[in-house]
Amino acid sequence: MPKIYTEEEKYQQKIKMYTAGLKMVSQNGYKNVKVDDLVEIAGVSKGYFYLLFESKEEFILDALMWQMDNVFSALKWADDTGASSLETGYLYQSMFKNLNFIQYSDITYIKKKCTQAMWDKFKHFEEQYFKNILKLLGKDDGAHDPRVVSNLSSIIFLSYNSMKDEESSFFTDKVNEVTQLLLETLHRYLHE
Repeated sequence: MPKIYTEEEKYQQKIKMYTAGLKMVSQNGYKNVKVDDLVEIAGVSKGYFYLLFESKEEFILDALMWQMDNVFSALKWADDTGASSLETGYLYQSMFKNLNFIQYSDITYIKKKCTQAMWDKFKHFEEQYFKNILKLLGKDDGAHDPRVVSNLSSIIFLSYNSMKDEESSFFTDKVNEVTQLLLETLHRYLHE
C-alpha cells in the first residue's frame, strides 16, 4: 500500500529535494543530475516525484523560486527589524555567495525543454521578486526597472558560477574580486 504523506511531510521532502537538487545542479550541471538522484535524497519514489512536479525542469524552476523566496524572507526580516536599505543591500551581497547557481548553458537548456507556461510562470515570479526587492529597499520600480535588476543579478550569478569553474577561461583566482565589483555595480544602481 502506498504511503500517504501529510502536507507537512510533502513540504519537507520538497525542501530536501530543492536544497540538495540546487546544490547538485550547481556542482555537476543540470544534465548530470537525474530524477533518481533527487528522489534518493528525499527517500521517495520516482512516481511520487512526478506527482509533485510535471518534470525535472519544473522542479528546478520551482527550486530556484524557492531559493529566491528564502532570500527575500531574510531581507524582509532584516527590514522588519530595522535595517536600513543600505544595510539590507549589504546583507544581500553577503548572502549571494552562499546561493546555488545554475550555469548559463543549463538555464538555456531548461528554457528549451520546459513548457512555455512553466517558463512564463518563472519569469513572472522573477519580475515580481525584483519588484518586491525594490519596494523593500524603498525604491520606485518606475525609476529602477525590476527587469534591469533581474538581468544585472543574472549576469552576476552566471559570471560568478562560470568563474568558479577551474576549466573556465577566467582568472579563477580573481572570482571574489570580480564578483564584489559586479555586486557593487548592482548596489550603486539600486542606491542612485
